[in-house]
Amino acid sequence: MIRFELPIKLKTTNELKRMLCNPKPKVGAAMYAAYRKKLTEMIEKQVGEHCNLGKPRVPRRVRITYFTKRLQDEGNFRGLCLKPLEDALVDLQLIRDDSPEWVKIMAEQIRNSRRAYRVVVEII
Repeated sequence: MIRFELPIKLKTTNELKRMLCNPKPKVGAAMYAAYRKKLTEMIEKQVGEHCNLGKPRVPRRVRITYFTKRLQDEGNFRGLCLKPLEDALVDLQLIRDDSPEWVKIMAEQIRNSRRAYRVVVEII
């Protein structure tokens, strides 16, 4: 099992929409790419020895727990907010692909008013 924690606030659906629907498409794409790269680098610092060992040959289960001050709509959270994180896991070859054939993602949000934002990821 691979487990790591990211001390980061995930971008909300509206923040990602503003990035991706930017009137200047190249600017929006660059903003999204920078956010995805930041996530990838943060993950690689923590689990570098498990990265880029070749694409896994078996499907994986990924449990994502997001501690946040404000809960998001479940559809938006699963549909858009987690996508850059899933892409980072694929880029680092921690999961083969983010399709249902290769990964089962279990995600939950927990309201946490006292502590800072954080994401806990477990890959089984």
